[in-house]
Amino acid sequence: MLAWLGWTVFFFIVGAAGNAIGSAFGSSGSGGGMIVMGVLTLLFGWILALLNVIVLRVTIEFVIAQVRTAQNTTRLAQRV
Repeated sequence: MLAWLGWTVFFFIVGAAGNAIGSAFGSSGSGGGMIVMGVLTLLFGWILALLNVIVLRVTIEFVIAQVRTAQNTTRLAQRV
């Protein structure tokens, strides 16, 4: 989630800086593409962030299941 927020802020800052530098030197529209990327990241970036959270959750659940299986197997082997 922090990466999504960071990229969004980054694109807006770079786009604003590009526009400011472009207007200082007499050209126009230097950072417009970055501002568009900032808006797209703001609107759709949460999807990738959500998928990352889901993958992390599934991975943690898998590791916990493996540890519990190992613990239970050890207990069964000690009984015999």
